[in-house]
Amino acid sequence: IMVGDRGVTAIGQGCALMQDLNLWDTKVGDPGLSAVGSGCGALRVLGLGGTCVSDEGVKRAAQGCTLLECLNLRQLTSVSDESLIAIGRFCHAMQTLTLREIAVSDVGVCAVAEGCPLLQVLNLRKTNVTTRGVRAVATGCPDLEELFLASCSRLRHLPTELGGLTKLRNLDLSGTELIEPPNEVVRRGLASILAHLRQGAPQPQTTETPGV
Repeated sequence: IMVGDRGVTAIGQGCALMQDLNLWDTKVGDPGLSAVGSGCGALRVLGLGGTCVSDEGVKRAAQGCTLLECLNLRQLTSVSDESLIAIGRFCHAMQTLTLREIAVSDVGVCAVAEGCPLLQVLNLRKTNVTTRGVRAVATGCPDLEELFLASCSRLRHLPTELGGLTKLRNLDLSGTELIEPPNEVVRRGLASILAHLRQGAPQPQTTETPGV
């Protein structure tokens, strides 16, 4: 869609009560998103996948749109842990967060886990998350229902704390080569994985490469 900063800035200036804005695959950048952050404080749902925004725009949106419940940042190559820190600081109502295929690490994931306790769906596919970040999510987001950890190359061990998520119904580990739990447990599905973790699976502390 040929929508850019000019059009989105107009939305930010004239649609103060708007609650749902999908900018997927548009040409919007930080100026347009900053206008949304300044003028659309009632926003609940924001889709930014495939846009040109960076940390600067996301931080402005997080600061201005504190009622956000659903945010999609999929495949934003200029977004880093800085954006996640802002989300954790300002967006305490967040329920669904898609961080798929962006360069974030445990630093940002831990900030989200601490600041977004109502989170129900978290997509971390192809990110740099490790056991530390997943542990923070498991302890900080007790209402989590869906967790996507597919193709996370730095993740080798699932933390035992994950077994305490009583509402978890979907755990995507496709393409992630785990040491713990072992493959035979993973193949049996979610119930077996959670039962294994509740039994106190071993948790080596030095085998993973820290998130960067």
